[in-house]
Amino acid sequence: IEEITANIDSITKNINSMSVEYESIVKDAKEGKRLQDLVKKQVEEIEEKASDLQNANVIITNISAQTNLLAINASIEASHAGEFGKGFAVVANEIKTLAEKTTQNSKKIKEVLDITNKDLIDVDIDIKNTVEEFEKTTEATQTVNYALTSILEGSSQVACDATQIANIMSDLAGILKSNSDCFPANILI
Repeated sequence: IEEITANIDSITKNINSMSVEYESIVKDAKEGKRLQDLVKKQVEEIEEKASDLQNANVIITNISAQTNLLAINASIEASHAGEFGKGFAVVANEIKTLAEKTTQNSKKIKEVLDITNKDLIDVDIDIKNTVEEFEKTTEATQTVNYALTSILEGSSQVACDATQIANIMSDLAGILKSNSDCFPANILI
């Protein structure tokens, strides 16, 4: 009985130690969840800013196209002006070159923003998958904690029962001893 009680005490200590570890895991899990939420919020903010940049890039592309048309019209008017329009033709040509460079750079910006948006979508999917796995892990640790709690309660009950059995056996031993004094030795055999 004493050995059983000692084993139960050892099991109880181990379970209590596991409960402390569980609390640490829960604390870490809550911090991990907080950090995931923070990253998700930051990704959403970046997505919003990328969308704003795409909108601004569309405006720049439209302005570039309009500027290019204006430069073509200015070149036509400069040619109609003849000798007097030569200076204006040079300026119109420079505006046209500037508009073409702006269009080229706007296309590059669009490509980078498209790649960035794709990457952000991938990150968003990864965050969602991580959150799902994190929730599964949290559920599993809760299940383990419930099992540990049940084991702890059961071992406490077994320890209590073992103590009661030991007390009953002690009482029986005392009763048998007191009764053995009342009967002759040959009757007990």
